[in-house]
Order: sequence, then structure tokens, then C-alpha cells
Amino acid sequence: MKKIVVVQPVHSIGMGILQTGGQVVIPSGTSDQEIIAVAGDAEALVVRLTNVSASLIDAMPSLKVIGRNGVGVDNIDIGAATKRRIAVINTPGTNSNSVAEYVIAAFMALHKKLVPLDRHVRNGEWHFRDHCRGVDLQEKTIGIIGMGQIGTILATKCKVGLGMNVLVYDPFMSAEYITSHGAMVAESMDALLRVSDVVSLHIPLTQSTRNLFDGQTLRSMKRGAVLVNASRGGIIDEQALVQVLTEGHLSGAALDVFGEEPPVGDSLLWNAPNLLVTPHIAGLTEDAAARTSEVMAKDVVAVLRGENPVNLYNEEILCEV
Repeated sequence: MKKIVVVQPVHSIGMGILQTGGQVVIPSGTSDQEIIAVAGDAEALVVRLTNVSASLIDAMPSLKVIGRNGVGVDNIDIGAATKRRIAVINTPGTNSNSVAEYVIAAFMALHKKLVPLDRHVRNGEWHFRDHCRGVDLQEKTIGIIGMGQIGTILATKCKVGLGMNVLVYDPFMSAEYITSHGAMVAESMDALLRVSDVVSLHIPLTQSTRNLFDGQTLRSMKRGAVLVNASRGGIIDEQALVQVLTEGHLSGAALDVFGEEPPVGDSLLWNAPNLLVTPHIAGLTEDAAARTSEVMAKDVVAVLRGENPVNLYNEEILCEV
């Protein structure tokens, strides 16, 4: 029977599918030594956050497939896997809807002042409501930076569901694609920032995007706007964000990702007003976990059966799978 080593158990739906493909074994821990102790003859390795190095791959001579229970594959040595003709599976798009819904929940909570209202009502300050009024989002503008899968879903939900104006800046996406989803094309990021009541980031962290939202960029945003980042930490200069929120230029911000995760206990972020923070969970809903595990597990089992997977990250080995 083929052996499938699952370093960190995934959703029960995925675990059930994996069990149809072979014997599922869970190591006692996540270190290389603990994995190798049970994976020497494994044909499949399933990981979430565990680092899969070239040395770990070399220690598994029978390995045919690595299943990443998620989208990113930064924790896997793709070159080493490809050299060995080992299929690397990931799950693009399985949590896109979850992240889009998170963004909406975050900016709605901020614009409707739900957090301070909740706090004051609990403190017996009912009449705080006379000094803390939210705004409607219908006919307001959301600026989406990055029109990938998440940005596309978000644009549709905001346009159709909330009646918002949707403005998109993505120099890598065609105008035809953007307008076909009911959005308008922003000629520049600055143009988008000047008029958007909500700005949502959906771009990768690269050398060009690191600290892209510095003090100058943040102050170029429309006064009273809300900023949401559920993409990657490091895109926003957190110290500058604290300053801009303290000055009152923005009415709020929501961060699901941070430059350092978790943020340090004495981070300046904790002193920022109207800042909503969550622990990198935008895509970690129960539904997304089920979808992700199902997609990953089906592809891992397919490879073990000699079939082509749907989501093969290192496509150059497709003919060899």
C-alpha cells in the first residue's frame, strides 16, 4: 500500500480522500528528523506550513508528489522537487471567496463604527450613539489594487451586492477584463487613492511593493477613507499607518497581515485608533479549509494513481507525472 505522510492533519474531508489513496501516516512532530523517521518510503508528502527543503526531499527516495494544503509554495524547494520529477500540488482559488468576504466584513465594520459602538454600549454609554455615526456604502467607491481572483470576486460582490462604484488599478490586467466585471479602470494608483472611500490591496509582496504604502502614499488617500490589507504584510509601512490614523486622515484600517507575524507585544500598532487587526485568518474559514483539503487531496491521489492532477505547480514535469 502506498504511504502518504501528512505532517499536519488537514480538514477531515481531505483526510478521508487521502485515505482512499493509501496508508496515511502522521509524524510525531514537524522537524525533518521526525518526518524522515516515518517518511523514508513515502510516495506522498502533505504539508501546510512545514518547510520542505532539498535535504528533506532527498531523504525520501520514493516520493512522487508533495501536496501543499494552501496556495503559496514558498516553503517548498520547487527546484529540488522538479529535478526529481516530483509533482508539487497547491490549491489556487480555494479561499478567494473567503478573503473577499473578509474584506467586505472589515470595511463595513469600520465604516459602520461597530467596534467602538459595541465597546461603549457594554460600558453603559448608550448615548455614545449620538456622537458616533457610521456611513452607508451604497454609491461609495471601493478602489481595488490588483484584479486577480480575489479582486475579481470582491469587485462583483461590491458592485452587485452593495451598489458601490468599483475602481480598479492593475497595470497587468486588460481594461476589457476589468470593465467586463462592472468595474472602472484607474489610470494610476494615485488617481484611485484620491477618490476611493475604501481601498483594498490584492498584490504580492515584492521589492517594488514593499512599503508601497508609506506616509506619502497613505496621506494621498481620500480623507476619511478606510484601508484594508488581506494580501501580504510588508506592503504597508506600519509605523506610517499608525501616524496617519492618529492624525485622523483615515477613518480606519484593517490588517490581517503584518510585516512580522505575529507582531511584537509592544508594537506601535496597538496604539493606533480605529485599527481592526486579525491574525492572518481572512482565508481560514471552515468552508475554505474544506475546499482546500478536498482539492489538494484529490490531486495527490490522482498522482499516486498515475493520473494528471488539476493543480500542478511545476507544470514542466506534466508529461512525466
